[in-house]
Amino acid sequence: MTIDAFESYIVSKLTDKMAIAIENAILNGTGNGQPKGILTETGITKVQYAKDTTPTYADLCKMMASLKSGYKPNAKFVMSSKMLWETIATIVLGNQLVFLPDPTGEFAGRIFGKPVIEDDYIADNKILLGNLKKYTINFNKPTEVTSDESVEFRKGNKVYRAMSLLDGKVVNEEGFVILEESTTPTI
Repeated sequence: MTIDAFESYIVSKLTDKMAIAIENAILNGTGNGQPKGILTETGITKVQYAKDTTPTYADLCKMMASLKSGYKPNAKFVMSSKMLWETIATIVLGNQLVFLPDPTGEFAGRIFGKPVIEDDYIADNKILLGNLKKYTINFNKPTEVTSDESVEFRKGNKVYRAMSLLDGKVVNEEGFVILEESTTPTI
């Protein structure tokens, strides 16, 4: 591999890692040295399903009922692959599936006509429904990849760094609903 091809490869890998870190922060960020994540906001409506069970069609309906109508046109479901394919994709109402896979591959599929996004950074026992436009991210400094040979000068190594300065926050908590497993057992 030539030096130019190697450096292009390194830059590509670092920018992929940055995108993953930003995606994780958008969902789970603490707001301390990183964006405040959607799932860590305290004012978002939460709907619970029974402990040690799986979500039902009725639970999905409660989610839809909890999201105000003004946010529904652009709403999307976000869930882990495990939640989607082991639980939600198997829910049948009469002889109809609740989840319809998307043959175009743009999204995993649709529930109630809303796109479903598979995401590795949401817990397997949660589903997020919301208008993702109600989350704002501000890039104060875009992602930049730099290299430095002086750090490892004695060994002849070159060090690469990817860095970005950004912040993010939910701008309207009414635009989201979280379905999660109850922490208390049902009696």
